[in-house]
Amino acid sequence: MPLPYREKNRGYKRMTTETATTTSPVARTSLRWPKHAVWLGFVVTLFGALSYFLYFAQFPGLRDVPIVNLPIVFLGVVLAGAGCWRMFKQGQGAMGKGLAGIGFLLTLGLAGLFNVYIFSMSYQLPASTAATATEKLAPDFTLADQNGQSVRLSDFRGQKIVLVFYRGYW
Repeated sequence: MPLPYREKNRGYKRMTTETATTTSPVARTSLRWPKHAVWLGFVVTLFGALSYFLYFAQFPGLRDVPIVNLPIVFLGVVLAGAGCWRMFKQGQGAMGKGLAGIGFLLTLGLAGLFNVYIFSMSYQLPASTAATATEKLAPDFTLADQNGQSVRLSDFRGQKIVLVFYRGYW
């Protein structure tokens, strides 16, 4: 049976009974998952980065060392890399390879920006414009101690103390 003109020009091969029985559903759909893996990797990386800012940055222990977000971002990069590698290995067309490459580069860029922010930019504090001079009287304030009881700075008047303000978690 001759193939229609449209199918001849798309490069379809005539399916024989031998190829119909040997082609499994997995083999027919295996060409789809690589491109989906690239974009799924981008979405997973985006989720890992955004969830840090929207939720996990509220907790001091997870803000300074994002033990939840780093594995999620790493998983997204691995998914995108595996999908891109499979697209190039399977000999996809130029359009498929180009989209896979773009998706993988976007994923790498997002993961890189996230890591630069976490490990570099978040530790750069602006210079203090109104720093207090050494051995000058500090204004009186009240804070809660580790037991929840309020402590006033004026309670330590006449003693030398060191005040440490740390933005993170010890």
